[in-house]
Amino acid sequence: PHLYKKDGWYYLLIAEGGTHFNHAVMVAASKNITGPYEPNDRNPIFTTRHMSYDYWVNSTGHADIIELPNGEWKMVCLGIRNEVNRGSNMGRETMLLPVTWEQEPYEWKEMKYTWPVCAPLTGKLEQTQPYPLARNTKYNNAYFQDDFNNDELGMHWTSRRVPKENAIDLNLQPGFLRMKYLPQTIGERKAYNFIGIKQQESQFELVTSMQFNNKLNGEEAGFCLMQKDDNYILFDVKREDNENVLQLVIKPHDKEAYIKKDLVLNKKTKQLELKITANKEHYNYYYRLKSNDIWINFDQTSNDVLISRGYTGAHLGLYATCNGGKSVSSAAFELMTYKNIIP
Repeated sequence: PHLYKKDGWYYLLIAEGGTHFNHAVMVAASKNITGPYEPNDRNPIFTTRHMSYDYWVNSTGHADIIELPNGEWKMVCLGIRNEVNRGSNMGRETMLLPVTWEQEPYEWKEMKYTWPVCAPLTGKLEQTQPYPLARNTKYNNAYFQDDFNNDELGMHWTSRRVPKENAIDLNLQPGFLRMKYLPQTIGERKAYNFIGIKQQESQFELVTSMQFNNKLNGEEAGFCLMQKDDNYILFDVKREDNENVLQLVIKPHDKEAYIKKDLVLNKKTKQLELKITANKEHYNYYYRLKSNDIWINFDQTSNDVLISRGYTGAHLGLYATCNGGKSVSSAAFELMTYKNIIP
């Protein structure tokens, strides 16, 4: 619940209806902070439970309201995009909508309350909204790049739980992120050597450039697209039977991981660029040996492999392991870029 004071009144904003399709926002008011609180006769003041299950967003609720410096009011709430099977890879996300305040018009009411009115022109959450404040052009939310020239990783990066000590190194090889081949592999509630950024749109392009000199069987590094510990995609290079193999590994919900495709690399190959593009229907996987080479189409999967079944969304990033071995080596990443593709 959230509590606000406006014009001498206390407003209590609460959620109800569960956290799925019937999620909703309710409000009540009182002259005293301890109550009693009178509910708004028009509750819920915001919800999508009256909309089609196939509306572009569902499960909206857990809201907060704020007054901006220019005097406008806005609401932020959680919601789930309806992109694949009434869900998305991004799970629950923060949505924005306008708010105004209106006094009840009823002449017969002795006490006329003033209530927040959400999305006053349409009563629904629109897919696009004007920016609430002057846009900060220094920050581009549609494009991310890290060339690993700083001493520390930026705030975009996250890891799965507390990272292992010395799992990554930005100083050993300037201009590169070195990730150690740690023995830990992806597992339920385990810490392993993964760092990633938040997926922001269903359609995107992800690119990295990596160097490797795998000598121990089991050494593995490359892209990891992570929804949960038991649902992920690996597009990486693994040492198998004394060969370096480019592989695409799929770990679906409730099923065992499997290798969808693999390719034994030339023994002289010590560097690769990898690219993943996502559109409305598919993920496409590419590789090339040098930056000026033409991208080679490696494989394709459906875009629903990483659909969120809960609240959190997918992270896209880098992963390294020696699969339980005793490696002292590491892979080196020179670059990672992420670009949202918004139709």
